[in-house]
Amino acid sequence: MGFFGRNRWEFSVEKLLNREISVQEFVNANEKKTLFYSTPFYENEKGQFPNAMQTQGSDCFYFPAFTTLAGLEEHLKIIGCAEHLVIKGDLKSVLDSLDSHRLIQSWGVVIDPHSIPSVGIPPRVRVQPKCLR
Repeated sequence: MGFFGRNRWEFSVEKLLNREISVQEFVNANEKKTLFYSTPFYENEKGQFPNAMQTQGSDCFYFPAFTTLAGLEEHLKIIGCAEHLVIKGDLKSVLDSLDSHRLIQSWGVVIDPHSIPSVGIPPRVRVQPKCLR
């Protein structure tokens, strides 16, 4: 527990939403936050689809990640993904995974997209090496 019963994550989210810290500072401070996610693509009876969310009126895609396993399971049910791989990692590994394939390198990340507040990390924002902070 942290300051007044809030944990570090909740405190960081609040500071980000209040614009007291930048997205880059948020990412750097929370690189070890445990997240649950699946693969960037899934297949249902209609074929293969991206496991991504798109902002309205934009061509930016966001990869969903979740602070709880239950949140991931709910999301996969919503998108109709019956069979899936659950990956437990941290924020850095989620961001690094986007750089692993040219089709998803321009995606951002949205954490807990079906919750309020959700956290959006714009495309190309990655954890900075400690020597550059």
